[in-house]
Order: sequence, then C-alpha cells, then structure tokens
Amino acid sequence: MGSDAEVTHLKSLCSHFQVAPPPEGTALYSANLGAFRLTWERHTEFSTYTFVAEGTFEIPFKNPAISAVPNDWLAKLPGQVVAALHIAAEIAETQDLRAQNLSGFFDNNRLVGGVLADGKARLWTDFKLHGDQFSRFLVHGFDLRATMLGRMSQRLAGMETYRMLALPCARDARPLVARAETTLTGILQSLAGQDATSNERALLRQLTDLAAGRRTHFWHFDI
Repeated sequence: MGSDAEVTHLKSLCSHFQVAPPPEGTALYSANLGAFRLTWERHTEFSTYTFVAEGTFEIPFKNPAISAVPNDWLAKLPGQVVAALHIAAEIAETQDLRAQNLSGFFDNNRLVGGVLADGKARLWTDFKLHGDQFSRFLVHGFDLRATMLGRMSQRLAGMETYRMLALPCARDARPLVARAETTLTGILQSLAGQDATSNERALLRQLTDLAAGRRTHFWHFDI
C-alpha cells in the first residue's frame, strides 16, 4: 500500500482533531490529539500506530486508548493488520499485586508472567486474541520512571509484532520439522546398529540431504 496512502489517511485524522498534519515523505509522526497521543512510524516491513492515553485506571483494558479513535477511520486503515495489542502499564508505590484476580482481566485465561528491569516491573499476558481481536499485556512497575516504563512498553510492542510476523512461517515449517525429526531418528537408529560402518556413506548422504532441505526451506522464508 505504501507510506503515501498512510500519510494521506493520517491527515484525515489530524483534520478531524484539528491538529497539524504530517509532512509529505515523512516516516515518523507524533501528535497530541487531546484524549490520546498518536505516534506513527514507517518501518521496512510494516508501519506501527501507537495510541497512548495517560492517567490511572481501575480496570485494565476496559477503556483502551484506541477507544477514543473514530471507528470509521480505523476501519479504513491502509494495509493488513499484523499485530494488535493493548498494553496497560502502571507505576505503583509497592510491589504488592492488585487485590483483584489478575486472570479476570484476561477473560480468566491461563496467564504467563515474568519479571523485568531487575525486578522493578512485572508482566502478565495470556497470548490470546480477545473479542476485539487485540492481545493484552499488563505491566506493573515499582520504583520506575515513567520514561523507562514507556520504553519497556515500546519494546514489548515490537517483540509481539515480530512474533506475529514469524508465526505463519513457524506454522508452515511444522511439517518439515516433523519429517526431519523422523529422518534423524532413523539415522540415529542406524548408527546404533551393528551395520553402521557399512552404511556410513548412505548415512552421510541422508544427513547431507536433510541439511540441504533445511537450508532451502528457510532460505525461502527470508525472501
């Protein structure tokens, strides 16, 4: 679709909120649109639209920043959506978790969590798409500057985007991996047999073919 169509679409949003539009040929644009801040950036493989609403929240993901964006504008975004995620990030005075059941913020799904920034932040997600087709990430920071929390959220969004970009390739590779595992198991069984010495040339050929198949397959993904 190209960045020209995206810039044109951004201009219509700026006109709606009566703010200065992005200049022609730009690859990065950021503006305060009142209820939220928009940052658009054109990368080599994709473009990112980040909507940030500051302030406290009682229930994560209930009123995400993107809810203030006109629905008709979102529906006409150029291109195809690769990844969409809500990040609810907060800074607390203590490391105590919320009194509520965290899984309730994720439709009671099983959660995956981790510790970030040398223990100064914690992260939870369920790696699921919810009813609005967005994934959810909850970040709880302690003794953390807001700028650091912002950078952390930005990196998290980037990692999730590249994960979603790689997911179709990983799914397509499953049959190849299964065949390779079967072939490798047969080779190992032959090596353990009594006739391994007499079959060395044939086994070497099988290993060479297996390695060549992997190189060909993954080289195709890199195009």
